[in-house]
Amino acid sequence: MQLEFCALADHANETVDGGLDVFGISDSLSGTSFPVSVGPKSLVLRLRLEAGDQRYTHTVLVLIEEAEGGRVLEIEGKVPVSRVGLSQTSHLNRILAFRDLRFPRPGRYGLRVVVDGTDHRVIPLQVLREDR
Repeated sequence: MQLEFCALADHANETVDGGLDVFGISDSLSGTSFPVSVGPKSLVLRLRLEAGDQRYTHTVLVLIEEAEGGRVLEIEGKVPVSRVGLSQTSHLNRILAFRDLRFPRPGRYGLRVVVDGTDHRVIPLQVLREDR
């Protein structure tokens, strides 16, 4: 299983044909006072299954971490997958909707996606202090 696409966006939805509509991809957020709450936001994942992928349930872990290592968010989920034929590929879209993401202070953060215990992507995220 490969992570084909990952983004933090203002909104996302899956189309009837399995595509993704993603709006407002961002890698920086801001607030006037801290801790700050931002939202709504959507974390959008597109997972690619390849021929010979023999697991039927995968574990996906999403972390938002401060540069110093503190965790802001940790979500783990099981993703059941039907068998993929030897000459086929398939994909899974997952949209995690957040109403209220809280960041304790301005600074650098990383949004990390781990699939079956292996790091697949770290997206840098900057949280800025906005002057009034």
